[in-house]
Amino acid sequence: MNCFPMTVIEVIIILTAIDLRLVESKIVYGKIPTNEISTRVNFVFLTRFCFYSDEGWLDYNIRLSADELKYGAISILLYFDTPQQWPTVYKTNTSCKDKLNVIRRVPGNNQEIILSPYWAYSGCEYKDNGSQIECQSDRRFKTTRARWWYIAIARCDSFLPITIDYNITLLNGKGFNSHISADETYILETDIGFLIAFFLLLIVIGFVTYELAQRQYLHSTFQVYIFAVVLQFVALVVYVAAFGSYNADGYDRPAARNVAHGFEIASDIVFITTVMLFSQGYTVTRGRLPAVGAIFLAGFLMLYILTYLVCFLIEISQHDSGEVLYFYESVPGLTIVGLKFLSWLAMSISVISTLVRYPEKIKFYSPFYIFFTCWLLITPIVILLAIYHIPKHFRAKLINGIIIGCTFAAHVYLCFITRPGILNKNFPFHIRTKQTAPADDDEEGYFAHHAYEVNSVFSITAEREANYMNMSRLPSSSQSRNTANNNGINSTLPPSNGINSPTHPIYPAILSIPPPPPPQSKAVSEEYIHE
Repeated sequence: MNCFPMTVIEVIIILTAIDLRLVESKIVYGKIPTNEISTRVNFVFLTRFCFYSDEGWLDYNIRLSADELKYGAISILLYFDTPQQWPTVYKTNTSCKDKLNVIRRVPGNNQEIILSPYWAYSGCEYKDNGSQIECQSDRRFKTTRARWWYIAIARCDSFLPITIDYNITLLNGKGFNSHISADETYILETDIGFLIAFFLLLIVIGFVTYELAQRQYLHSTFQVYIFAVVLQFVALVVYVAAFGSYNADGYDRPAARNVAHGFEIASDIVFITTVMLFSQGYTVTRGRLPAVGAIFLAGFLMLYILTYLVCFLIEISQHDSGEVLYFYESVPGLTIVGLKFLSWLAMSISVISTLVRYPEKIKFYSPFYIFFTCWLLITPIVILLAIYHIPKHFRAKLINGIIIGCTFAAHVYLCFITRPGILNKNFPFHIRTKQTAPADDDEEGYFAHHAYEVNSVFSITAEREANYMNMSRLPSSSQSRNTANNNGINSTLPPSNGINSPTHPIYPAILSIPPPPPPQSKAVSEEYIHE
């Protein structure tokens, strides 16, 4: 378990390096796309943006050589998202002129901007003694509903290279969030809210960690959980920084978003590991995983990590915003949905196998199983329902809120059930960190069956805790009697009941401290002191 966090960190570093290399090797389109195009393709997709019904603005500044007009007019084409428009032209076998005719059939919509000084509405004029053409103008979008607009550039009269420099600004109104596409509004506010919530949760976890460490219940499962929370917090910090700068200047930063997504994936992997360890009873009913359980857990985690890694790499290297509106409509996103169902099945098998051996743990595992079943299944079910029943421009921000909300609830719940206190009657740990070694006769690492004794465990005073720390050095009752008899003194000590015996291999006397010896056993008492 100690090497697991380091493995996750290495995965994050690898993903970040791969992501930066991929981003540098391809054209990046933001909501203020700025680039130079030089291509032999006569139809090129630039970007997309979701405008509100009557608040959309497009400002463009394009420069091109005057010689470009010798080979035919270059046009900016604006398609909207109805089945009769964009889906009929993008990645289809239709010719460039057929794609152009799709918008020319409705001339009143003004969906074509011809980049020529001879076209009155283009805003184009000659510069640098007629050698360059600069086009500056804007368009306002009015639609019956919020919808996506897809922006392309084409020259259908020639197959010669298209070479232009462009700067396109896409706005929803003029105020706050104006650079944000309608499908991504309120994502920044949501992330900021949960960033604050996770920061407060980390403070609470700090207090819980201190209490667990003082009582020697800070098991490795809880330490892995802490690491998952920290990774999620870092992911939110990067998300907020990326979205905040994007909201301020309109330039998208896909590298920062993908790095944040990598931290989020790492957090999910670490947290699902924590859930699976609890499901298998690690540090709750056993001190080590048996061979079958270890193989099952290792196989599941390997499949989980590799699937997430492959989906992440496919998404950042082959994402096509002309086809996919948000992550969970793509093949990698739907694969992750299936992975959540598989995770629920693996957790169910682990919990059932643990309860078969330890039925008295049902008070802990019943709410545990119900809650994490909801956590694993709610998100994929909502994602599948959103495909058919939620408007397209509302899906991304809704799914983002549900995912991060469910993640926060899961982290809070695990902190709640592992908090030490007299009110926590389902506290999972009854074995201290120095007692997690199984009995010698238990090859599978199971702890002895032990009912919850919360009141007794957590009512121990600091003085008794100190006595407990030295209990392993006390002689057994039989040894004390022999010593007393050798000194010529007859004394009786409280009989040992096996479980509470100081010599018991797993449970020394932590629930009941033996009363002080009677006055006549002075020699024995002194021996205890000197021992």
